[in-house]
Amino acid sequence: MKILFWIVSLGLVAFEMVAGTGKLRGGKMALDWMNKLDVAKPFMSAFGGLEVGAAGVIIYSLVNKSAFFDQLVPWACLVLVVLKVVELILQNKASEPFAAMVGPIVVLVLVAAFYFIRQSI
Repeated sequence: MKILFWIVSLGLVAFEMVAGTGKLRGGKMALDWMNKLDVAKPFMSAFGGLEVGAAGVIIYSLVNKSAFFDQLVPWACLVLVVLKVVELILQNKASEPFAAMVGPIVVLVLVAAFYFIRQSI
């Protein structure tokens, strides 16, 4: 179970760090997404910053066993769920194809798996 926990955790963190950093830096895909969904650059940067911050809390809680970070992890998971639901709503509003919605759906599954496996360890 611990191996599955680490695989899910590192997959979630890697996925969110890359996605959040791309949104923060204003990468090509992030700019295309921003123009299609009609959102402003500060909104996109804030979105990316929250993703990176939540992923940072999760990765830090994996290597540092302190009560403070153990209490922050559920909030980081909640932030990721809210961000991905907002992302799915915006993509649906922009009539994006289903293939564009796979990323947020995968993150939602990873967050749920991470949280429930973490509770059982």
